[in-house]
Amino acid sequence: MRKLGIVILTVFIVAACSTTNTQPSNQTSTPTVEPLVLTTPRTTSAPTKTPTASLPEPSPTSDSIKTGYQAGIVLDPALKNEETPIISAWMGYAISRTEWIQANVSTDEIVQRGYERTFEEEVSARSTLAILWKELRGPDTSLKNPYLDDLLKVYEAGYIKEYTWIFLASSDWLQPDGLLLEEFSAWSKKNLINHSPETHADVEITVTP
Repeated sequence: MRKLGIVILTVFIVAACSTTNTQPSNQTSTPTVEPLVLTTPRTTSAPTKTPTASLPEPSPTSDSIKTGYQAGIVLDPALKNEETPIISAWMGYAISRTEWIQANVSTDEIVQRGYERTFEEEVSARSTLAILWKELRGPDTSLKNPYLDDLLKVYEAGYIKEYTWIFLASSDWLQPDGLLLEEFSAWSKKNLINHSPETHADVEITVTP
């Protein structure tokens, strides 16, 4: 998935981790200007013992250092020339991905291993993109976008998983079970003529101290 520009929103999540070394994300962060930060603490407090005598304040240890990550939404600068419904649909796609990550991937896992886009995440986000495009376009038949129109046809035909695997798969994905690839191939030859996949929004994960 190609890198995009302009960071629109940043969600900041904090968790208690057992190391002071933060691991960089597998994606290159994009410079931002005072991003909107939403803080969702994910910390646990160890029980404290009442001292029997006055003791000096303990120095911070590696176990007490808090580490988290930022999920930044970025949009393709080319979208600035598009109609508002098109921009909104792609914004919804990126937001859907950040929500999927927060719901399905632990903060500790991201901090320790980094994060790569998954098949399930992409299926969920492309479904959201198709649904949003249908709602935002509404009855206005004059508003067209070749890619989004094709994606909506795929979604309504029930082939969004097959589409994601054929057109958007990452090299490190394992093929999911139950894909109707032969059916989709026959359908796409009639309904996705000269189709090229597009991605105009992305999510960048950055581990933070």
